[in-house]
Amino acid sequence: MNFEGIVLQITPFKERDVITKSLLRNGTIKTFYVYGGQGGGKSFKPRKVEVGKLVRFETKGSHARDSKDLKTTSSVKVLWEPQKIRHDFQAYGLMCFFLEMTLKVSPHLEVDDETFAEYEGLFNVVSNGLFYLDESLAGDFNLAVHLNLFLCKFLYHLGVFPDTSHCMFCACELKPPKISFNYLKGGFSCLSCTGDELNDGMAIWQVLKTSQGTRYQDYQKLDFGGIGEGKNLINFFCQQFNLKPFEMSSYDLLFRS
Repeated sequence: MNFEGIVLQITPFKERDVITKSLLRNGTIKTFYVYGGQGGGKSFKPRKVEVGKLVRFETKGSHARDSKDLKTTSSVKVLWEPQKIRHDFQAYGLMCFFLEMTLKVSPHLEVDDETFAEYEGLFNVVSNGLFYLDESLAGDFNLAVHLNLFLCKFLYHLGVFPDTSHCMFCACELKPPKISFNYLKGGFSCLSCTGDELNDGMAIWQVLKTSQGTRYQDYQKLDFGGIGEGKNLINFFCQQFNLKPFEMSSYDLLFRS
């Protein structure tokens, strides 16, 4: 049986093997045991399994090491890999952040059928995020654009995209620019419900509204938001899934370097 997935995490095992968690095309996460996955040896084989690569894992029958949570591979084939991301520190940190976010919240379901499509939107967002991030490094790379667009698409497919049309307290129609955003309470509110405590809600509102009508391949046309809006959206994401930004090592790599 073949499985195709984006490598999210690698754990070295023994002298040359690896255990990898990968996001499959159906949007679920599966764990694979890869013999010789670290490369090297007498023939100095290259390391095929790296985070961010799209890999086809082939399994044949059952193996003594297999369990309901682990599949042993007979071979692996790289279908796509980033060409430029590892040569740019910020882009590499951003890729690691995308992958770690995905690992935190994507479902670990025992679904071998690739036609299972309930969560395939997650795979599409991550694959597009990595592909166009790598592509952008050949021109003008804008970290905020890729961070904010990924977060908006990711939140949408996770089903926690905040309501940009109505106040979360009184349900009245939101009227720019008098909009506040409170990630702790889960969304936007009007001036009547927040009093005079306006914040940068308008900037985040514009980012979310713009992302709804923008295809990933049109990222070059975007010029919205900055790192501040990205951090607020990360806080919103973490609040929704009971996480803390500093629990993710890649957050520190990306924002504290």
